[in-house]
Amino acid sequence: MRIINRNFRVFKNRGEAGRLLARELSGNDLNNPIVLGVPRGGVIVGAAIAEVLQAELDIVISRKLRVPQQPELAFGALAENGSISLNESLINNLGISRQAVEHEINFQRTEIGRRQRLFRTNKPKTSLLGRSVILTDDGIATGETFRTALEAVKLEHPVSLTAALPVGPESTVASLAAIADDVICWNCPPSFNAVGQFYEDFREITDAEVLSVLSP
Repeated sequence: MRIINRNFRVFKNRGEAGRLLARELSGNDLNNPIVLGVPRGGVIVGAAIAEVLQAELDIVISRKLRVPQQPELAFGALAENGSISLNESLINNLGISRQAVEHEINFQRTEIGRRQRLFRTNKPKTSLLGRSVILTDDGIATGETFRTALEAVKLEHPVSLTAALPVGPESTVASLAAIADDVICWNCPPSFNAVGQFYEDFREITDAEVLSVLSP
């Protein structure tokens, strides 16, 4: 695991974060590399990495499962291949009913289907078999969504799988090493509240912007 900065750096925007990560990845021995971004913000980071590395860009769709009345807190995540991870201890501690769990899973499954139809219209899903895959997002907090995306990608048998992140809590980033072959994080600050605090420009990315970036 490579942590570039354990202190604090504010990125100008997601593009700058991607270019800084690409600098760390440029020396890697990559086989037919492909960069996967988690929509929406991760696609902007991924596009910057792909441009520097002259690699293909694609997406992997993963959605966090939100705690009722606390949508920023995740009790698990769902990936587009159907993989589900659940934090059972959190579910039990918060008293989330099985009905609420199933409702959220169904809601996010519908949203994943919508995004597949939208984002994969002009660019069908690319095979990852035997390729060097770099998975990125604009940052992680609990890491549930990103971890589930990593697990989904791993099932497609890439020759190598790298997790490349602009920012995240060190303990969460370290946990990804159990899945990825390599983990790179630019910022692992001692105090972490939210991903947005590490960007000057952290505006919400639209579906249209993702489509524009993914267009051939």
